[in-house]
Amino acid sequence: MRLGYVLRWWPTRSETFVAREVAELRRRGHRVDVVSMGHRTDVDGPDPDAFALPRGADPGWWAARALGPVALASAARWLASDRDPRAVARILWLAGLGHTRGWDRMVAHFAGESAELALPAAQILGIPCAVVTHAVDVFRPRPGLPEVLRAASPLVTVCDHHRRFLWRHYAVEAAVVRCRAPLGGPRAEPGEDAPMRWVSVARDVPKKGLDDLASVVRAGAVGTLRLVSDAHHLGGPRVAVGSLSPEDVPAALALAHGFVLPCRVAPDGDRDGIPVSILEAMAAGLPVVATAVSGIPEAVDDEVGWLVPPADPGALAAAMQAAARSPSERARRGAAALVRAEAGGGVERQVDELLAAFGDCERSIR
Repeated sequence: MRLGYVLRWWPTRSETFVAREVAELRRRGHRVDVVSMGHRTDVDGPDPDAFALPRGADPGWWAARALGPVALASAARWLASDRDPRAVARILWLAGLGHTRGWDRMVAHFAGESAELALPAAQILGIPCAVVTHAVDVFRPRPGLPEVLRAASPLVTVCDHHRRFLWRHYAVEAAVVRCRAPLGGPRAEPGEDAPMRWVSVARDVPKKGLDDLASVVRAGAVGTLRLVSDAHHLGGPRVAVGSLSPEDVPAALALAHGFVLPCRVAPDGDRDGIPVSILEAMAAGLPVVATAVSGIPEAVDDEVGWLVPPADPGALAAAMQAAARSPSERARRGAAALVRAEAGGGVERQVDELLAAFGDCERSIR
């Protein structure tokens, strides 16, 4: 299968689940072209093997010549609907690239600007376009979200919580394809030495609750924290902060006694799905302290860690203290976390489910 992945950012450290998915598809023999609208500053630079979506209008109108009168007629309809002419040009450029590369299907991770460009380009080409919703795109939506959700073929989301939310608020059915962590990496074997060593992996955004976490650790009685993040302002006594490449995160997990991430609903409504860092910690055999937000309870419960209410530093501190006091309980729940991660499957299972969603959509169309 020849796939065109249209993404807002490529590459970026915070979306390893997309990079792993693309790598697994390629390993299976599918040809995947990545088209990026931009790249983040947390990486060295643009991927030389990715296509960069042009910012200006001229390349799009040039690409339209290869597509013929159907594309020009579609462009006229979009302009009549007051669509930004620059966006129309970028859609035409994208359709031209897909025509040249012979794409069978397009995929947009996140139902934001990239999906708003990919979907009409796929319509021009007469091919399906899958849209995978994650978190911010659903809970802090752009005005075009309802149209994107209805046009996706198929619509995919990452947890049952989101599937129910999309049905309740938009009356659309979504297939659930869970992001997964690689299996078989280093396992945590820290022993029982004190102080308790915690690790957390997250971006510096309000929904992660990192300020609550840092304040709890600095107050003492729960151990030390290695915060793998760009939240450098949170460093201080007992809190070491710094970014790592995705390749170096497993080693940091293996040095810890437990993983902690106190996610919450941000003031603007943004929230997580199931953070991949939680799944990576479970795959390393770490017990997890997390909060009951969105899809997190689908992965974490009292068998594999401690689940506490969001935005409650007192409950967070109590759970971390309970873990610190009981090495045997940490070991039991960490072992259960590893079993659960392995039973859920790795990235291969993620791609199996994605391809199954593609097939189910095509059968429903026929």
